[in-house]
Amino acid sequence: MNKLKCIVLLGLINLAFADTYISQNESGVTVLSNKPASGASKYTVDQNAKDISAQIQQINNSINSTSQQKVQLDQAISASQAAINKTQQLIKSLQKNREIKEAKLVELQQQIPLMTTSVEAIRFQVNKNINQIYQNINQINSNSKDSIFTGNDTLETNRQKVYMTQLLNLQLSKYKELNSKLDTLHKLNASLDNELKRIDAQLKQANASEEKYKSVINDNQAKSSKLDSQLSSDKQKLSNLKAKQAELNKLLEQIRQQEIQAAKARKLAAEQAARNNKPSAGGGVSNSPNSSSGTKQINPSAIDTSYDDNSPFMSRNLVRPVEGKILIGFGDKREGVRNNGVLVGNINNAPVRSLSTGTVMFSGSLPGFGQLVVIDNGDNYTSVYSGIVIKANKGDHVQPGQVIGSTGTAANQPMGGVYFELRHFGKPVNPSTLFK
Repeated sequence: MNKLKCIVLLGLINLAFADTYISQNESGVTVLSNKPASGASKYTVDQNAKDISAQIQQINNSINSTSQQKVQLDQAISASQAAINKTQQLIKSLQKNREIKEAKLVELQQQIPLMTTSVEAIRFQVNKNINQIYQNINQINSNSKDSIFTGNDTLETNRQKVYMTQLLNLQLSKYKELNSKLDTLHKLNASLDNELKRIDAQLKQANASEEKYKSVINDNQAKSSKLDSQLSSDKQKLSNLKAKQAELNKLLEQIRQQEIQAAKARKLAAEQAARNNKPSAGGGVSNSPNSSSGTKQINPSAIDTSYDDNSPFMSRNLVRPVEGKILIGFGDKREGVRNNGVLVGNINNAPVRSLSTGTVMFSGSLPGFGQLVVIDNGDNYTSVYSGIVIKANKGDHVQPGQVIGSTGTAANQPMGGVYFELRHFGKPVNPSTLFK
C-alpha cells in the first residue's frame, strides 16, 4: 500500500506541474518546458496499476479460501452441535433409566431388612417347632414300645408319627422358601447396584463426550470468528485497493491526456521552429538544443527513481517545516516499502511552514494522505506536506517559514503524523538534516 501511495503522490506532483508544461523560449518559440515528462511516470503508474490488479486477485483468492475454510468450520460446528444434541438425548434417557433403577433399589433395600426379620422370626419358630416335634416323636416311640409289651394296638402310634414327620417337613420347607426369597432379594439388590454403576459409567462417558463436543465447538467458533475478522479485513483491503485502482486509472487517463497535449505541443513547436529556421536576408537562425535559447530538454527515460542523500539544495537557508519527533525516517521501511520522506509526530494545531520560497502547485485532499500541499520550490525541487489542515491555495506564492497549514489532530492525519517529502526531478531527496 505504501508503494502505491508513493506512485500516486509522484503522479500528483507530475500533474501539478502540468499547468506549466508548455512554455516559450527567449525567441518566442513554443517548446516543452524542463519539467519532468509524463512518460516515465505513466510507465511506473501503469506497472503499479498492474501490481494493484495482481493484489486484488490475490486478496480475492484469499477471500475465497477463507470463505471455504469458514464454510468447513460452520459445517464442523453444526456436526458437533448435532452430536451434542444426540448425546444430551442419551444422557436424558440414561438419567431417566437410572431414576427408575434407583427407585427399585431403594424399594428393595427397604424390603430386605423386613424380609430378613421375617426369615429370622420364622427360623426361630421353625427351630422351636422342630425341637418340639422331635420331642413328640421320641415320646411316641417310647409309647410304641410300651404298647408292644402290653399288647395294645400300635396303629394310632404310627399315625401320630407320620403326622409329626409331615409337620416337620412342612416347617423345613417354609424355612427354605423364605431363605430362597431372601437370597433372591440380595441377588436383585446386587444386580440393581451393578446396573446403577453401569449407568453411571455411561453417564460419565456421555458427559465427557458432551464437554468434548462443546470444546470443539468453542475452538471452531473462535477460529470462525478469526476468519470473520480476516474476511472483514480482506474485504476492507479489497475495497481500498479498488479505490486506489480507480485513482490510478484516473491518474493514467490524466497522464494520457497530458501526453496528447504534449504531442500537440511538440508538433506545434516543430512547425514553428521550421518556420523560424528558414533562410533570410539577415542569415539563418539556429534553434538547436544547444542554442542560446536557454531551454533545457529533458529525456523522459533519463528520469530515475533513485534517492539523493546529499543534495546541494539542503545546504541552503531552509526552514524546518514542522516541529516534532521523527516517527519514520527517510529510507526506513514502512510495510516493506522504503520511506521517501519523513513522518513527524507533533502536538495538535502546531504551525506547518513552507520550506523555502515557492509556488503552491496543489492544495487539496488525496486518499491515504489526507489534506496536502505541494510547493514548487524552484530549480525543479518540489516539497510535499500531507496530513495537515491546509491554509494555502493553489497558485499562492509563499516565503520561507510562511504558515501554509497546521498539524490539526489525529483525525486529519491518516498516516499517524505530518508527512513531509522533498523531490528533485521526481527523485526523493533526503531531508533529514532539516529535523536535527
